[in-house]
Amino acid sequence: MTLFRTALGPIGSGRLFHGLSRLGCGPALACKGLLGLALLCGLTACGDTDLDWRLTAVPPVALKLPGLDQFGDEPILALTPDMDPVTKPAFKHVKRDFFECKGLLGAWYQKIIVAEINFLAKQHELKQIANPVCLISVDKSVGLNGGRFKVHLYMDMDDLKECEMNLRCKWARNVGLVLKNKAVYRSYFLSDFKNDKYYQHCVSPDSQWYARTTCYTMQ
Repeated sequence: MTLFRTALGPIGSGRLFHGLSRLGCGPALACKGLLGLALLCGLTACGDTDLDWRLTAVPPVALKLPGLDQFGDEPILALTPDMDPVTKPAFKHVKRDFFECKGLLGAWYQKIIVAEINFLAKQHELKQIANPVCLISVDKSVGLNGGRFKVHLYMDMDDLKECEMNLRCKWARNVGLVLKNKAVYRSYFLSDFKNDKYYQHCVSPDSQWYARTTCYTMQ
């Protein structure tokens, strides 16, 4: 499989981008009615700060969760040759555009993200999610290795409204898709704002789990 598929042709291994074709995601994990919601108010991304605490990381361990396909027919992200999403934004923020995961994020990759974020939440005794509302933020002010694309998971539409409309976020479950060495790393951010708990983890393309660190500062 190819990681980078653009107008220049395939580069590397894995698959991230796929021309101009619009792809469906399959699972019912995408937002509905977000465009109407965006018309009601200006939305902000809750808990979307990349913290760099320079914590001492432990050696990586293999993170192989059962029942997950590590590859799929869809690319990880469906982007144009200019690295723009092939879908229209659900709503726009001052610095970032937000897109529904459906049609942009590969269904198989979305399943990996949900499973891994639930695994990490369990490690810290945080709340897990079953069928989350899924959004992707795109910040063109940062590079592909700096968190331009981030996946945001919400418990349900009520959770999304409470966080983004009323600015009363109870928790955050986000993952930055970080391009390093022509491969995609997953930089997880989990929080429980009420109890002042914040956690970061990095998972490599070959499912090596680097605990207590962020992919952004890894070499």
